[in-house]
Amino acid sequence: MRKQRLWSASITQGHSTWSCVIVEYSAGGAKVRVPGAVRLALAPAKISCAQLGEVTGTVVWQTGTNLGIKLA
Repeated sequence: MRKQRLWSASITQGHSTWSCVIVEYSAGGAKVRVPGAVRLALAPAKISCAQLGEVTGTVVWQTGTNLGIKLA
């Protein structure tokens, strides 16, 4: 079950890191909001925040500033 959150975080893909906000989170995935100009590949990424530490997953969709991460 996904729970709504507003956790300040960062997302890293390749050699690039961006600020983001975790909007929803569950054991299997997360919905993340990134700045408007950020486009991520549908590929592995790492999310880091105080509440979770560092988690790894794969970007599986992006619509505008929202993206879905399937967690490993």
